[in-house]
Amino acid sequence: MATSPDYVRLASSATRALTDAIFDALPDAVLVVDTRSKHLPVVIANSAARRCFLGDSDAGSLIDCSLYSLLGSSTDTAVETALESLSAGRTSSRRT
Repeated sequence: MATSPDYVRLASSATRALTDAIFDALPDAVLVVDTRSKHLPVVIANSAARRCFLGDSDAGSLIDCSLYSLLGSSTDTAVETALESLSAGRTSSRRT
């Protein structure tokens, strides 16, 4: 944990954004999706997600890809149901 302002300044001058480094360090695949758009574009994808969907974390970018195109057409209903339950606050799941 950053406990001094000097450490935070050092991290902010790094070549990669601190949030990118944090997400890439997570072992689980993380996709952050913009739910305001109908095609659900991916706005953040960590290295585990890139390995899962592209086969290699350095193979390319998932940014602006539609979540539906990554998961396939058979998952449309499942994704919509999960998003509706999250927006209604009915889910007890910590991961979706």
